[in-house]
Amino acid sequence: MKMLSPVPGDRILDVGAGKGKVAERVLEEAGGVEVYTLEPDEKRVASMGRTIPQLKCYVGGSEKMPFEDYFFDKTYTTMAAHHFRNVDLALREFARVLKKGGRLVILDVEPSRGTGRLLSFFENSVMRRHLKFMGSEQMKGKLTATGRFEISDSSQGTSGYFLSCVANPQATH
Repeated sequence: MKMLSPVPGDRILDVGAGKGKVAERVLEEAGGVEVYTLEPDEKRVASMGRTIPQLKCYVGGSEKMPFEDYFFDKTYTTMAAHHFRNVDLALREFARVLKKGGRLVILDVEPSRGTGRLLSFFENSVMRRHLKFMGSEQMKGKLTATGRFEISDSSQGTSGYFLSCVANPQATH
């Protein structure tokens, strides 16, 4: 929550929202914000809409977001980036929907460490999903390569990482 730094009036997007637990927490802790969720699983979206009616819930994926350009003040993804089919396209979409100076926060597992190693093995070997687990340095490289993000903060724990970025710092719109 600290890296997201929500303020009243913010429009915030949770991409890969799952069951909406993180989005619900943002609503509770931030106060005065609008929280939108984007999740590809229609059943989860319907369930979120019923159980957390304050959320604005949408069906969709990270590579083609159903929102206007520069619509959000902040956006985040928690434990979902490894599910993105095309990370480069997803990052371009994040930049497109974020206002100039908007913030993107990414939380995911570090695939070379403990939990990340176990999750990667389970998802790709047992479940045969062929997910793309990216370490923090690789994700930083992809973010920088877009030319649309400036990394403002990062931290790494024993199992995962947080990255916080400012969107479109040089954009004029």
